[in-house]
Amino acid sequence: MWSIPVAELREYAIWGGVSRYWELRRDYPDKETAIRKVLLDPQGPLIEESQRLLRDDMRDMVQASTLLTIIGNGDNKLSEIATRAGKDSNTIFEPLSKLRDLGYVSREVPFGESPKKSKKGIYHINDSLLRFHYQFIVPYRSILELGRMDMVMQVVLVLLPQFIGQCWELLCRKYVSGKIIDGIAYNLASRWWGKIFPPEYKDGKMVELDVVAESIDKKHILVGECKWTHDEDANRLMDVLEQKAKYLPFIKKGQEVHLVLFLKESPTHCVKGMQVFLPNDVMKI
Repeated sequence: MWSIPVAELREYAIWGGVSRYWELRRDYPDKETAIRKVLLDPQGPLIEESQRLLRDDMRDMVQASTLLTIIGNGDNKLSEIATRAGKDSNTIFEPLSKLRDLGYVSREVPFGESPKKSKKGIYHINDSLLRFHYQFIVPYRSILELGRMDMVMQVVLVLLPQFIGQCWELLCRKYVSGKIIDGIAYNLASRWWGKIFPPEYKDGKMVELDVVAESIDKKHILVGECKWTHDEDANRLMDVLEQKAKYLPFIKKGQEVHLVLFLKESPTHCVKGMQVFLPNDVMKI
């Protein structure tokens, strides 16, 4: 039996914060039926939602939709997007900037790097429903038009936990940003990805961190791991996080590091005093 915050987050990952979408969702008894009737049905009320939004805001709607489809399916770097679009990176930079200005996408760089100077930027779609649309509807639109909704729904059900997990990470970063935790006020949280150099890895080891935030006074740094899965061993997760934290290049001399976990449910194994946040905490944003 799911707790109310978990159920809310699973719904929020699809419908986002637009009241009109929630009104349509409430017409159906469960999430799966609503997805079928509102989002996947070729005659449904939101099947053309992305085109409607882009038609109002973008001159070249086709190009914008192509870029969003590529980003929605996991190609997030500028070079990857350009390759998939069959264009030069310089050619798509302007339309991507337009999508950013309109709030459709964001460009993210690793924690501590300058957004203007970093070459590691990745793009993601901001709105929950648009993320769903460009991952599950646009690539399968021809199949949906043939009435093969069951096939597309199977794809949705298989990938939905991962899709919700990505939303969970975004909400965890939003939760930490500007929040006072244990008396420490934190600045904006972001992700970090790059190489660390433990002694056993001569050429370095690529790692990713889901949540990183520095305190306003720069004396503390929070490093967090997000998991949207069952029966997580919190002790194991914390051990792995501790090992990563030892070699992080952005931690400044004298900074106190605070390790936290963001989990879907209360862990079965958890050392007393370990900092764990659950959906009940995060959904209070």
